[in-house]
Amino acid sequence: MTNTIKKQITILVELQKIENEINNIKLMIKSVPEKIDGLDKRFKTFEQTIADEELSINEFKKKYRNNEIETDLNLSKIKKNQEKLKFIKNNKEYQALLNEIDQANTKNFAIEDHMLNFLESIDAAKQTIAKQKDEFLKCKEQTSKEKEVFKKKTEQGEKKLIQLDIGRNKITKNLDPVLLKKFILVKQQQYGKNAVVPVKDAVCQGCNMNIPPQLFNELQKCDSLKFCPNCQKIIYWNNLLE
Repeated sequence: MTNTIKKQITILVELQKIENEINNIKLMIKSVPEKIDGLDKRFKTFEQTIADEELSINEFKKKYRNNEIETDLNLSKIKKNQEKLKFIKNNKEYQALLNEIDQANTKNFAIEDHMLNFLESIDAAKQTIAKQKDEFLKCKEQTSKEKEVFKKKTEQGEKKLIQLDIGRNKITKNLDPVLLKKFILVKQQQYGKNAVVPVKDAVCQGCNMNIPPQLFNELQKCDSLKFCPNCQKIIYWNNLLE
């Protein structure tokens, strides 16, 4: 009986390893679309940044043109007023016209400062766009490589799943149907976590709780399947499979 239980537990432990590997591969395959979506979102970030900078450039150019028009109008007024000065003989009117010319010049100086700022902002935005485009190309190349890696991993994972499924079906044929049902039930109760765990120094490795001394003694005899009274998992003596 001892050898029979030991053999069955050995099969259960091996089955659990296979199922854990199957679950890990399935999780990996399931996560691939989300990871690829994350890679694609990086493109959208670059595209949005470039679009925002191009919009800023257009706004700066528009403001620059408006200021340019305004300075041209002021220059036209200045020229007209300078022409008028030649014909004015009244000192009061002459001073008033000079003040008007000075104000127009002062206004143009301020506008020209704004125009210089707009030009600097346009240059900065162009540099940002150039940098983003460069990063975009690098990102595109890197993303292409990463997608290829994900593709290969998925293909390898799917092939591995077929092999593991064959291995699982093979070993379950040597497992007592009753034990298999218990294994599946415990696994469901543990929400997919390990259903079979060793007990080391009277401590269940599934929940890290001590099991009763009598149960630990019975466990070492290996004459029947035992369950942890705390976590309800199938337990076996740690030295059993050594």
